[in-house]
Amino acid sequence: MRLISSIMALLFSLHLPGQASAQSYQISPYGFPLNCAANNGTQVAFYMTDQAMSTGGGYATYQNGWPVIFLSPTVLSSLPQRAALFLIFHECAHHALPLGVGLGSSTQETNADCFAAQQMVSFGIISNAQQFQQAMAQLAQL
Repeated sequence: MRLISSIMALLFSLHLPGQASAQSYQISPYGFPLNCAANNGTQVAFYMTDQAMSTGGGYATYQNGWPVIFLSPTVLSSLPQRAALFLIFHECAHHALPLGVGLGSSTQETNADCFAAQQMVSFGIISNAQQFQQAMAQLAQL
């Protein structure tokens, strides 16, 4: 019975391309343990799936009424550290900021960018405008 349980656990842990991984409330890209809280305090679940490639590598949405972020592991692994972390913080902003989910306006995207930049400064990922501009240039190449 223990062998069957081990085999089942292994099968469920496999990540098939294009399919979403199990949800996680904390991820550690480049060794930075990150989690995301929605503006109402609810923890945001992360799903790793290459279905997010078509949206530039990630998107924030709701699933069954709960806040979630879908991220492409292929896109994240192809980006330099600062660009990948910016992408994650930007998607988190869509839940962390009031009325932030969706592409309703350029203001929402600008606010998400500002939130991401503030998070990068607070985590010590960037310390000047040049580092931020470099990360943005790397993302623009997607």
